[in-house]
Amino acid sequence: MITSAVPKDVACVLDSGFEGIEKTSKKTNIIKPENKPKKRELTAKQKAKNRRISKKRIFVENAFAGIKRFRITSDVIRSFRKNFKHLVFVLAAGLWNLHLFFDKRFNW
Repeated sequence: MITSAVPKDVACVLDSGFEGIEKTSKKTNIIKPENKPKKRELTAKQKAKNRRISKKRIFVENAFAGIKRFRITSDVIRSFRKNFKHLVFVLAAGLWNLHLFFDKRFNW
């Protein structure tokens, strides 16, 4: 379960694709946007809550988009080495962080 890897005192901010995770996860600190009910609209309060959640999630979404620019993270990796996929992802994340560092520091 994805939430088991997150410490208990840290909130999991998820998107609406994680429908029903509250029922299967033991973690109580889950923040997820409200889904639109069938044949009804969200209330103004629910829409405001969804906007607040989206503002928090956009940084993570942009980071994943940057990492996925390294195509190896999106392609199928056929390697028998243990933890190779994890290593590739960590290296791509490090390269993306380096790119952001130089971009902010030197205005590239």
